[in-house]
Amino acid sequence: MELCDKYLVESININPPLNDYLLYAKYLKKQGVLPNYLSKKFNKKYVDLDQKYIKLLKDDKDKSFCEQLLLHDLEYDEKLGRFSNGEYLLDISDNILFMYYDICMNKLHPLNTRKDYAMVMNRLKSISGITNDMIKILEKGIKNKVFINRTIIDSFLDKCRTILDDKINPSHVPKDIKSKFIKMIEQSLIKNIKKLHDFVMDKYLSYSISKIGLCAYGGGKKHYEVICKSECLPNLTPEIIHKFGLTELKRDLLLKKKLAEKMGCSDIDDYMFNHNKYYSSSKEIIVDLEKQRKLMYSKLSKYFYDDIKDLYDIKPIAEQNMDMTAYYMGPNKGNGGKGTFFINILHPEKISKYELMVLSIHEGVPGHHYENYLTYKSDKPDYIKNTLYSGYSEGWGLYCESLYEYTDKEYYYSLQYRVERSLRLIIDTGIHYYGWDYDKCFGYMKKYFKYESDSFIHDQILRYSSDPGQALTYKIGEQVILYLKKEFMKKNSDIKAFHKIILDIGPCPLELLIEKFRENIM
Repeated sequence: MELCDKYLVESININPPLNDYLLYAKYLKKQGVLPNYLSKKFNKKYVDLDQKYIKLLKDDKDKSFCEQLLLHDLEYDEKLGRFSNGEYLLDISDNILFMYYDICMNKLHPLNTRKDYAMVMNRLKSISGITNDMIKILEKGIKNKVFINRTIIDSFLDKCRTILDDKINPSHVPKDIKSKFIKMIEQSLIKNIKKLHDFVMDKYLSYSISKIGLCAYGGGKKHYEVICKSECLPNLTPEIIHKFGLTELKRDLLLKKKLAEKMGCSDIDDYMFNHNKYYSSSKEIIVDLEKQRKLMYSKLSKYFYDDIKDLYDIKPIAEQNMDMTAYYMGPNKGNGGKGTFFINILHPEKISKYELMVLSIHEGVPGHHYENYLTYKSDKPDYIKNTLYSGYSEGWGLYCESLYEYTDKEYYYSLQYRVERSLRLIIDTGIHYYGWDYDKCFGYMKKYFKYESDSFIHDQILRYSSDPGQALTYKIGEQVILYLKKEFMKKNSDIKAFHKIILDIGPCPLELLIEKFRENIM
């Protein structure tokens, strides 16, 4: 067993829900255990475990690629953990209570057997302790004058209201356990969501701050510099990323101008606004996504050697997560090896018929699903299969968007998504490093998305402010892949061979992708 998988097994001992994705037989009896991941005891166990493996890995003079990868992860986790040490910056708008509500409503991980329902009900018994510690963290923040910004707080309250107003009547639950399951949801989950909601409303809301991002906290800028190195590359500073975003934005806008000239219009945004087509029903969206899934699968052989046997499911995003447009969840043993493309179809009349193709490519084939499926079916260590490397994954998804020959109107949306990814470099660094406020971010984005709703721009700013650095990974990851492609194609014209090398290396930090790629082609 690789050292990284030994680390994974010891992690399961500390945090049994990790086994939901792995289904190791030895730990199935612990699946009903939900540890309090906010407790000092839990965090000390992880710190001790990480230190143990950092020492083992540093003492190993001939590390394998997987061992290099694990050491990279643990060292960055150690650096990132020093900032708040789990005491502050709780992203309350994306917490475990909401996640388990989605699970109970069968909108996340499928509940297929009575054992699944029993497991969830056992875990819900521990929710009160976690909720109480969330409140303690918020109280400590009040005492030490470290506050969450109002945008995140408002998002949390909106999600709470959506859930608390919902009728708890899940149709998927077997009749003989349904009443017991609903009672557990109401007494454990709903009760704690309401408790946290009421605390925020009564005792915390007035302390929330208008400042957004890490600049609002002592040491926040230094912490963001570490995030940039971890999520992107060690030589990339926030200043370099910001300037690169400005350069890329100019390039994207030039491509839009060329498209306008080709289509015979002076302003491509005005033209598309006046000549667009929208969906009339959610069902129509799903049908088109299924057609696109089939189409892109039929085109795989043009760019790739490897075929895949199983395609992905397509499901609507849960109502309380409507601040998201789309996302993908990869195959694992816990979901039967089935990837899922989740899409927001609450308002089909706002979704263009020309927009879905670029989303299908990014989230499905040959984007996230193709990459994730090949990794899942490979003989790579389970640690790699179950660790997200956003630069690799989102970089691959964005890179794949350029492989398809779009119609002009589809290409417009491809360019709009490119503009969005360039703006992320500017806005993310603006928020967390340069101290941009909400209004400046909103105005900057609105300039380039004049026909998008205000709520769309609001949701983007919420995302960037609550998850520092993640939004950088799309464009930076893509640029790394394009750089490697350029180097490869100087001596080799086989694009399929290039893609195979990238996919065979598999998920890893971008700096290790570059290193491993060079080893493969030398």
